Amino acid sequence: MSDSSSKKKLIILVAAIVVLGIGAGVVVTLMGGRAASEPSYQGKPLSAWLKQIDAETDAAREEAQRAVRSMGEKAVPVLVARLRTPTDSLGKRGTASEQQGQAINGFSALGKLAAPAIPGLLAMIKENENVAPMASLALVGIGDAAIAPLTAALTGDNDRVRVHAAGALWSLKADPQVILPPLLKGLKAKEDDVRSYAAVYLAGVGQPADKIVPALVENLKDAKPAVRVATCQALAKMGKSAKTALPELQKLEQDPDESVRKEAQSAVKKIAK
Repeated sequence: MSDSSSKKKLIILVAAIVVLGIGAGVVVTLMGGRAASEPSYQGKPLSAWLKQIDAETDAAREEAQRAVRSMGEKAVPVLVARLRTPTDSLGKRGTASEQQGQAINGFSALGKLAAPAIPGLLAMIKENENVAPMASLALVGIGDAAIAPLTAALTGDNDRVRVHAAGALWSLKADPQVILPPLLKGLKAKEDDVRSYAAVYLAGVGQPADKIVPALVENLKDAKPAVRVATCQALAKMGKSAKTALPELQKLEQDPDESVRKEAQSAVKKIAK
């Protein structure tokens, strides 16, 4: 998978997370309350190189990626810690979402060198609904080395892990027929966040629309406003292929929840145009 393709997929997933409002306000206590010791390269700590990955110039970004790769597995504990960054102890280091975004970039730079982190990232998805989408993005960043463990996770007994594993595999260009069943099953999960992310990932998969759209239409009847919002957004993303959802979306234009009404109206416009 090319770097540009990976970046596009990551941007799509991050956008979904921001829209859902999940994952940014994480409060997790690190082991012993202490951050992992930072490795350095050419006299600069890992944190400085992670910031440079977001630099405006290609040369600066590429230099930072090379630096992170040079640190190799030594960087992994710090990156994992940043995914779990407590929002109340950041000081001048930035917001939790910035820390987590830098960690995801770090995993992308490391690629297969971060493979030792895969079991821990899968455990993180299972344990914490807020950190789960960030851990999923980190697995996408690791790339091909994560495909086999993610595929194995599709048959596990945890809905959250199955759904986020399927979402990560979609970003890694897995066969849609492999990831479709756990995502469709995820729409019926007990946890609200799992149902929401299943809808978002299904919209990304997109096909076959004759299976995905009816399942999402049923999801529009979910008792939780946040799930209805996510499903409206998912159907809007599918565009004209979701035309059969219009009658149910038009009903939601009168939903008692303001955010649902707004997203339903937006979806109707995008699908009908």
